[in-house]
Amino acid sequence: MSTVPHAAVDPGRRSDAPPALLELRGVGKHFAGADRPALDGADLTVHEGDFIAIVGPSGSGKSTLLNVLGLLDRPDAGAYLVDGKDTTAMGEAERDRLRSRVFGFVFQSSHVLGDEAVSTNAALGLRIQRVPWDERDVRAGEALDLLGLGHRLGTRAKLLSGGERQRLAIARAVATRPRVILADEPTGNLDSANSRIVIEHLRELHARGTTVLLITHDPAIAAQADRHVRIEDGVLTESRSAPTPSAAAGPGSRGVAAKEARPPSPPASGHRASALLDDAVDALSSLSSRFLRTVLLMAAFAVGIGGLVASVGLSQTATAQVSARLTAAALDEVVVNLPADDGLLDPDDDRLTRWSTDLAALPHVQAAGHLAEISPADARITRSAPDEPEPAAALTLASS
Repeated sequence: MSTVPHAAVDPGRRSDAPPALLELRGVGKHFAGADRPALDGADLTVHEGDFIAIVGPSGSGKSTLLNVLGLLDRPDAGAYLVDGKDTTAMGEAERDRLRSRVFGFVFQSSHVLGDEAVSTNAALGLRIQRVPWDERDVRAGEALDLLGLGHRLGTRAKLLSGGERQRLAIARAVATRPRVILADEPTGNLDSANSRIVIEHLRELHARGTTVLLITHDPAIAAQADRHVRIEDGVLTESRSAPTPSAAAGPGSRGVAAKEARPPSPPASGHRASALLDDAVDALSSLSSRFLRTVLLMAAFAVGIGGLVASVGLSQTATAQVSARLTAAALDEVVVNLPADDGLLDPDDDRLTRWSTDLAALPHVQAAGHLAEISPADARITRSAPDEPEPAAALTLASS
């Protein structure tokens, strides 16, 4: 039996095609607890200017594939190259920088900030890229004009229709001038009319040179793409392809021009200053856009702080009163009257001495002794002189 060599061939790759923009080589991804891998030895080559539709049943691994392609997730096996550079060994910071330069994302939900203006939403990606403020306004405005939202710049995003919000999400991605747009079911929440508008905009972006990878369940939408990749049980197969790369990806196209004209990154100190300024503006914007909520929140804080101060004051007052009571109690004198008992004062009777010693041993007792009162009739009175009168009051004897 003879063995015939076999090599995997990418149907979308021509012999004279330029190097791949994105390339998966035997990529595998397995999630704990799953009975099969989400990606199983996936091979895919994407060239500049491609428009690829990725189709497959629910749970087949489409979103996992898009996450790996967009550097949102790491493969467990194989290699993933972007512009010929293997990303699997890159650190997170380097992957973040590469993602912000190359990819723009559009998801099934628009994920716009409802209380912010349309222009602010469109510039969010530019903020992450640390694009200067004046340039952000220009680029966000251009993207909104391209998506037919130039007349809604100052409108709050929550006042837009569902189709307009999804176009705003595309404008947010386009403003960053990405080389690749990754769209995960961008028409999943839209009706047929708005779905058609969104796809038309993606086709226009592709015609300008942007590479588009689109996940969809709709065969009619998938038919708009030049290449069709099916994924099932983590395995990729390409059913049909068109000549690659697209003619739209020529030297004068917007996608390539954006790549070449990208300004150098500002220094790290500029990054930090820009980030602090953005945070301060966001804080002021949030306070002004939610004025009533801000006032109520400040009132709640004032009431809370006032209650805390009052509570601490009452606690300190009560503590001082209790302390004063204890201090006063420490100076109290306790007197115990004993019934008359002959013999207590006899020299041989030590009961008074023992009682005094026991009392002095009690906690918080500082001193203890005994007093004895003897009436003059019960005692022999010695006079210093015969004419000295007898004492009228009882005699008091105190122990030492």
